[in-house]
Amino acid sequence: MNTIAYILTFSCAVHCLLLPFLVVSFPLIGHIYDLHFIELPLLLSSILIGCFITYKGYCKHKKQHTLVLFLIGALFWLAHMVLEVFHIHSSEFLLIGFGSVFVLGSYFLNHRYFMIITQVKKEVY
Repeated sequence: MNTIAYILTFSCAVHCLLLPFLVVSFPLIGHIYDLHFIELPLLLSSILIGCFITYKGYCKHKKQHTLVLFLIGALFWLAHMVLEVFHIHSSEFLLIGFGSVFVLGSYFLNHRYFMIITQVKKEVY
């Protein structure tokens, strides 16, 4: 488990270091990310990994609202994708924004509840 945490932490650090360079170059390479066959697998993998993370936390702390928050966020993301396929761009930033807020909220609560559970277990033993 520690190895996975180290790998994820390192990839997060690399992501945070490289993202500013990518954002600056988006006007030059932005057309690459506008392809649905690239965006759909990224979206589905994000949702699958998020489901796995949220479910693993739920198995420990049994708080259902973390699952509900994640599913609401994922539904916003999917609604954005469906509207984008049909070229309806009027509310895409709202859907992505609200979806991300719900998903991040579920991750935050999931992590918080998990840390509370592990803290209680340390005090008991």
